[in-house]
Amino acid sequence: MVKGTRKTRACRKKFQYNENRKRKFRKSKKLPAVGCEQIKHAWNKSKGVAANLREMGLSNNPNDVIPIPKFKHELDPSTIDGVDLIKEAQNERLANKTTTAPGKLYVMTELEKEANTPQINRQKLSEPEIRFATYMLETYGDNYKAMARDPKNYYQETPKAIRRKILFYQKLYNKTDASSSMDVS
Repeated sequence: MVKGTRKTRACRKKFQYNENRKRKFRKSKKLPAVGCEQIKHAWNKSKGVAANLREMGLSNNPNDVIPIPKFKHELDPSTIDGVDLIKEAQNERLANKTTTAPGKLYVMTELEKEANTPQINRQKLSEPEIRFATYMLETYGDNYKAMARDPKNYYQETPKAIRRKILFYQKLYNKTDASSSMDVS
């Protein structure tokens, strides 16, 4: 009887004492981390991902919902004996799918409502940039070339860069006149 070579002995399966297989199994059966609260509450543990999303009125694969036509077909739709093969394939795909109405439509409506809510403007300027913009507006008004030559222009910004910064400051804090007080929030 011939002993196995060094390579076959090294590749053979070995029992891994440091792994807790019970914990691994439980972890594999655990639900995936879903960040969306609406989907998390409507999730059915006994169903798969595609079935759950279909029931909620969502899609697992967006390419199935809105198929991307091939470039060749866009140029010249292939027709054989007056039959459009593209439309025929789309009709066949729709016929194969089950056309049951989704049961949990409230998830889709809540997601649409959340998407349509206006977002909070999270852009902010630092306090030194606000002081710089207010100082420049109070001192020079709209003369950006003079602002570029000012000794307080420490970073030697160009007139265009200063103009961009001041317009951004005015957009964020709704300051059109230079005499208004500085409001940092």
